[in-house]
Amino acid sequence: MIGIWTALTLIAVGVLIWLANIGVLNWNWGRDWPWILIVLGVLGLVGEVARRIRRAGRRRPSVGGVNRAEILKDLEEGRITAEEAERRMRGD
Repeated sequence: MIGIWTALTLIAVGVLIWLANIGVLNWNWGRDWPWILIVLGVLGLVGEVARRIRRAGRRRPSVGGVNRAEILKDLEEGRITAEEAERRMRGD
């Protein structure tokens, strides 16, 4: 299944070609087709960079100097109370 951005891009390209065919746009397919490839490449690159940034943000065990995984482990093992875990998570 294709992603939403791929679908929207295909729709946009189709609309551009249609508008050029009916004379609304001054589009010379033989001259201007590389721009579609460039735009698709840039959109793909931006999307991939955004996905990697989101994934990297989710994998961070430490936020603001607080190691959340360690706090949760201590809580699960009964070494700290829920109130202490909450206080540590807030960074107090």
